[in-house]
Amino acid sequence: MLHKVIAIEGNIGAGKTTLAQLIAKATGRALILEQFEQNPFLQDFYTHPEQYAFHTELFFLAERYEQWRKMPDVPTVADYSLAKSYYFAEVTLKGAELDIFSRIYKGLTHLVKQPDLILYLYRSTAQLSQHIKQRGRAYEQDIEDGYLEQIQDNYLKHLRLLTNQRIVLIDAQSRDFHGNPEDLQWLLQLIGQEYPMGITEL
Repeated sequence: MLHKVIAIEGNIGAGKTTLAQLIAKATGRALILEQFEQNPFLQDFYTHPEQYAFHTELFFLAERYEQWRKMPDVPTVADYSLAKSYYFAEVTLKGAELDIFSRIYKGLTHLVKQPDLILYLYRSTAQLSQHIKQRGRAYEQDIEDGYLEQIQDNYLKHLRLLTNQRIVLIDAQSRDFHGNPEDLQWLLQLIGQEYPMGITEL
């Protein structure tokens, strides 16, 4: 199967988990979903970000590393990549905490397989905010647009610099992969194609 390991990336509320589930169901791939609800610091982070950011990001990094380390040797789709930890940490951490986190992250990246294809779902800040409100997680309701914009900008900055991975940046603003079968079929055709190293924008 082309692109043995696919990672779905995107901002909070972009629809990563839903799309990963749809791809797994349609293609028979193994499915890896981020276990965000197991992070004991997450709710506190959203109310006191400066106090709990380091704890939150380290816990996420450890959990994500364990999931990718244990990934079965079969075609797989995941709703995140390990790099997500670094992209978020650069926004939420500063100074010595970011330095320590970066050193740990860089040590772990060499111990897990990298995705063969990254799909980045781009949605506007307004769409992201709407999706966040619709799914109704109480601790997410006060996420500010500025934070979402920082996360998106940092993702795009790093993805555009990657020259050793295949990345497809999908403008998903007019796509409904869950509600529109034609959109899902379009996406499934995309993952069946070959791409050059670096970023391809669609």
